[in-house]
Amino acid sequence: MKRSLYTLADEEFATLLERTHLEFESEGLKHMLVGGVATQAHIVNYLCRNGKTLLEFVRDPNFRLQDYLRATDDVDITLSPEKAGAEMTDDEKLKHSKRVSSALGKIAGIYLSPTEEHLVSIHSSRTGIVRPTFMLSLDDEPRSDDIASFNLFKGAEDSKGRWGADIEEFERRFYETFMGRGVVLSIPLSSKGRIQLKVKKIEDLIATKIVHGRAKDFSDLVSLARYSAQAGSPVNYDEVRATLSSNDPRLEIPNPNFVEKFEAFMDVKDSYVSK
Repeated sequence: MKRSLYTLADEEFATLLERTHLEFESEGLKHMLVGGVATQAHIVNYLCRNGKTLLEFVRDPNFRLQDYLRATDDVDITLSPEKAGAEMTDDEKLKHSKRVSSALGKIAGIYLSPTEEHLVSIHSSRTGIVRPTFMLSLDDEPRSDDIASFNLFKGAEDSKGRWGADIEEFERRFYETFMGRGVVLSIPLSSKGRIQLKVKKIEDLIATKIVHGRAKDFSDLVSLARYSAQAGSPVNYDEVRATLSSNDPRLEIPNPNFVEKFEAFMDVKDSYVSK
C-alpha cells in the first residue's frame, strides 16, 4: 500500500505533531521527538532564523523543499517515566502506559490548520501504545493511505533487540541523559502561527546519528551541519566528541568504533557545509 510521506510543511502533519506535544504535556508525560522529525524541526528552526516562515519558503518558486527536509511517515518519540523501568512496580508501569494511551486517544479530532486556511482531520486508525497510527487529511475525509505512524520508546530497556550490541548499549546509557537535555522549539510555520515541539538537542541528535551510521543518518548529519552553520548557530562538536568519547562500561574505555565514526564525519563535514 502506497503511503504518504510528510514534512513539517504539510499542515496536517504539523498539526498532528503539535497535538501530540500538547496532549503529552497535558498528561505530564516526559517526551521528546527524535529521529527524522527532530531533524526536520531543527532544520526549519535554522532556516527561519531570518524571520521568514516555513510556508513563505515553500511558496517561493526558487525553493526546493526536498533539498532541505527528508520526508517521512514515521514519528519517533522517546518517553520517560518517573523511574527507570527496572525500578518500577508492575502497577506503576501499568499506570504510565495508561497515561500514554490516554494522551494518544485525545489526539484525534478536527482542527484549524496553522495557516488557518484548512480544516485538519486526524483519525486514529490503530490504537494502543504499540505503533499507533493516524490517518490525516486537509478539508476532507482521511484516506487509508494518508497515514503517519508512531514509534514509541517507553524507556531505555526498549533498545534491547532493536540494533547491534554497541548501539543498544549507547542508547541505554544515554537514554535518560538525552531526555533531560531535550529542547522545545517554536516553529514558525506561517504568519498566522507557530507550533511548539520538544525535540532531542542537536548535539545529542548528531551523536546518535553518527553512532547509527545509516545512509539516511549521514544525509541528516550533513543537513544539520550545513544549515546550523549558515544560520550562525554552529553545532558544538566538542560536546558531540565528549559524548562519543565517554567510556563504554563494558570496555572501560571509549568505544573505538564510535570515535572512529566521529572523526571520519569531521574529516568530511566542512566540504559539505561549504556547499
